[in-house]
Amino acid sequence: MSRRLVVTGAGGALGARLVPRAVRAGWEVLALDTGRTVPESEGVEPRSVDVTDPVALAEVFAGAGGVVHLAARPSPLGHDPHDVLSLNVGGTWAVLLAAETAGVERVCLASSINATGAAFSAAPRYDWFPVEETHPSYSEDPYAISKFLGEQAADAFARRRPAAVLTSLRFHGLRERYEQDDPGREAERRKDLWGWVSFAAASAACLRALGRSRPGHVVANVVGARTVSPVPTAELAARFHPGVPWRSAPTGNSSFYATDVAARELGWDAADDDPVITAAERPRTA
Repeated sequence: MSRRLVVTGAGGALGARLVPRAVRAGWEVLALDTGRTVPESEGVEPRSVDVTDPVALAEVFAGAGGVVHLAARPSPLGHDPHDVLSLNVGGTWAVLLAAETAGVERVCLASSINATGAAFSAAPRYDWFPVEETHPSYSEDPYAISKFLGEQAADAFARRRPAAVLTSLRFHGLRERYEQDDPGREAERRKDLWGWVSFAAASAACLRALGRSRPGHVVANVVGARTVSPVPTAELAARFHPGVPWRSAPTGNSSFYATDVAARELGWDAADDDPVITAAERPRTA
């Protein structure tokens, strides 16, 4: 497999952490972004490409061993709703189509826990805890809808490309390191269930997604093992989400999100906030 890795949105918050990790893992990175400068360095070639243009993308994808698609509007706040939906869905479709055209079989897509409807919903609905990837989507805002539709697009390309290895990672509350919220602020995060994940752990998940052996499309929650609230999880659930059943009882500050899929498919540990680079993140030799 080629050592060349294409990263869209390479100048963003996660992209800026993923790119150097990929280089350390042995990848040669083609860093795509528009409007943000990605510094050129050893192992990194920056380029400006319209992420919604599948023809242009196919040209730069040619010969790549994998693609990590991060470019998107990161929330509906402060953006035109139509722009959020069209850029996020159009970009994901263009990346999947370009990968098909260029023959790139390994693609990792940045999704979000909001694919089920969460932070930006008026009153998010949860049918059970912990939230698994099979939970129904009740998305209602343009960002949440865009992430849900991006996953549906990946399902479609997996059906038409049986050998492709496609992965959608549902990130949550990216931050540099673990820090608990101040006491008394529990209500502020009731919609998205006080979740988070470190940039390092999210970057590791992206690279490990490219190394999956089993073809098809997999959706995986990438969320830290503990909440950012100082209040025990059982108490948070009782106060803010009464009546929602638990499929496995919470302990301490355990997460409201299940990460079994990420553990099984990626070898990713939700409790490891700063994972070391392993062979699973390096370019595959075959």
